[in-house]
Amino acid sequence: MRFYFKSSQIPELENYSFKDRSQILAIALTFMTAPDKFILNLLKLLIITPVFILAARAAEWWVLIPMLLAGIFYPIITTPVQLTLSAKYIEKALKKWKKHSEETQN
Repeated sequence: MRFYFKSSQIPELENYSFKDRSQILAIALTFMTAPDKFILNLLKLLIITPVFILAARAAEWWVLIPMLLAGIFYPIITTPVQLTLSAKYIEKALKKWKKHSEETQN
């Protein structure tokens, strides 16, 4: 399994614009299986939970630093995992996207 950091790195999506890649990835995410969704949501939860715990116990200003870091690293960590997990559904999503785009043009 190859790890993708940007949607343009997925070979099937190289020739599409950013807007089109985003739409195709959104469709691919709908095809994800329950275990894949569970892994992705668990990872998101593991990143966000410490932020809320720190916010609840915030008594000093320095608590803002880890919260800021978590906010910065959240998309940096979750986006590649999301792209990698959804990459196996790209072909199916492309077919659906092409069909939908043809219908809207007519």
